[in-house]
Amino acid sequence: MTTKITKSSKDLTQPTIEVSHLGQPFTVGSHVSFTFGKEHFDGIVEKQLRNSAIITFTGEGARSTLAQDLKQKIVISYRQMALV
Repeated sequence: MTTKITKSSKDLTQPTIEVSHLGQPFTVGSHVSFTFGKEHFDGIVEKQLRNSAIITFTGEGARSTLAQDLKQKIVISYRQMALV
């Protein structure tokens, strides 16, 4: 006898992430600036996490070696970001 294992639709849903009060101004699509490794970069918030956000590099920083090595995305703490 074989048993077929299936995932319920409940298992496929994304968990809800509770964003901290520091992250509330940095909504998805917001233009931000941040410093990483003594260099200044600009980017757009792609996804909010609890204490940080996934940022996609924009502008001059998008052509940097760092951005290319990181495949144009980086996780930055809300404390290190400023709205542009």
